[in-house]
Amino acid sequence: MLKWFLRILYFIVIAVLSLQVYGYAYFQQLEAYYKDNLEPYLNDEVTYMEGMNTLLGLSYFSQEADLFDYSQSEGNITYRFSIRTVGAVTEDIGVDGYAMMISDLAIIHEGEFLERPIIKINVKMSDATFLVDGDYTDLKTLIYDIENPFSFQNVPVFFMFDYDGYNLISESSEYALIERIEIFYGWVEGDVYEFSPVPIFLATINPSNEAALYKTSSFEIPTSYRLMDQFENNTPSELEISALNLNTTRGDINEYSYILTRTIVIFLTAVFVVTYFLFFHGSVMRYYRKKKGEKEPVKDLTSSIFKD
Repeated sequence: MLKWFLRILYFIVIAVLSLQVYGYAYFQQLEAYYKDNLEPYLNDEVTYMEGMNTLLGLSYFSQEADLFDYSQSEGNITYRFSIRTVGAVTEDIGVDGYAMMISDLAIIHEGEFLERPIIKINVKMSDATFLVDGDYTDLKTLIYDIENPFSFQNVPVFFMFDYDGYNLISESSEYALIERIEIFYGWVEGDVYEFSPVPIFLATINPSNEAALYKTSSFEIPTSYRLMDQFENNTPSELEISALNLNTTRGDINEYSYILTRTIVIFLTAVFVVTYFLFFHGSVMRYYRKKKGEKEPVKDLTSSIFKD
C-alpha cells in the first residue's frame, strides 16, 4: 500500500511541476517578446502600447493621450506623463480603463546623466480599492527599473480599470477617485534604490502647498474613457475605431512559441528519463539478462519503494 501511495505521490509531483514549468516557459516567451518589441520603444508611446495590447490582451487604446498629457522639456529633468483610454474584455465583460505612462525620461543628477533612472509612481485613491497581497488598500506603488527582468509590475505604465482590485469600490457599483499621483525619479546606491525627496510630478484632487517640479490641483480623470457601452458585443466597429481614434493593433506572440515548446520538450525528456529509471530500468535489465540465459540472480536496480 505504501508503495502505491509513493507512486501516486510521484505522479502528483510531476503534475505540479508540469504546471510550474509551463508557467515559467510561457513567461519566458512573454519576456522575449517584450525585449524585442516593447523595450526598444520606451519613448514611442504608440508602439509601446501596441505591444501592451499584445501582452495584456487589451482590446484597444486611444491613439492620442486623450485624458491628460504633460511634457517637461527643459532643465535637468525632462519627461512626458500621459494618460490615455484603454479597453479590455474579461469573461465576456467589457472593461473600461486608462493607462498612465511616463516616457522620454532624461535626468541629470548631481551633474551627471543618469544612465539607469528608476521611476516610482504612487497612486492614492479616495477609497481602499487596490487589491495588494490579498488586502484592499488606497495606495499602490509602481517602481520601474529597466535593468530588472520583465514583469507586469516592472513597466513604465500604471493601468487602471473599472474592475475589482483597481478603482471599483468593493461590494458596490461605485468607483473611487484618484486623490493623488506622485512621480519620483531614483538611482541605485549600492543595492538600494534612492529617490528624489521632491516629486517630479504631483497631481492632487485638492490644492496642495507641497513642492514639486510640476504640480496640478483639481485633478480628475474625465469619464470619457468609458466607451464599452457604445460598442456592440464590446467590440468597436471600424467606423467607431476611426471616429474615436482607437488603436487595436496586436503583434503575433506566436512567433516566440519556440521558447515554450523548447522548455516543455526538455522537461518531458527529463521526466521520461527519471520515470524510466525509477519504474522500468530494473525490469528491462532482468528481461535482457534472462534472454541471454543468465542463471545468476539479478540485483534489483530499482528502489524498493517502487516494487510490488
